[in-house]
Amino acid sequence: MSEVVATSGFPAAVEVANSEVRADGTPWGDRPVRTVYQYVQMSTKLAAEFAGCGALLIGASRPAPGIETETRSALEAGSVAWWLLEPGLTARQRVCRMQLLRRNSARELAKSIKEVGEDPALAGKETVPGIEGECRALRLTRSRRAATSWRTRYGSGTPRA
Repeated sequence: MSEVVATSGFPAAVEVANSEVRADGTPWGDRPVRTVYQYVQMSTKLAAEFAGCGALLIGASRPAPGIETETRSALEAGSVAWWLLEPGLTARQRVCRMQLLRRNSARELAKSIKEVGEDPALAGKETVPGIEGECRALRLTRSRRAATSWRTRYGSGTPRA
């Protein structure tokens, strides 16, 4: 994947040159923010691919379920890009959103691996504990409000993978 280049004077340049500090006192550097922009680039390309597949199905006069699946997939991939690029976010907020997406994906991956009876090691580094560890290292912590919101929606107890 090509490297995202932040040009001086653009909001991305400010975010890449952030002054955030890790839990160990060292600077974040540009990696977490660049990773968000690469995630957006991947989501945008995925949305375009799904849209192209949907167009092929429409052109071939295929039944609606396939077209609907491709359309929904394109919209979901595009909405991820939009959500991550929402104007006015700070570097910290953007990185936190990406980590939330990764954590949710890791949770779903773990459930799928368990359902088919495979070795949990198949998940590699994309595990809930691994991503939560990265969040702690970046000093991104779950807020009390998020935990309260979780309890309101899903019942008592703490949020789990």
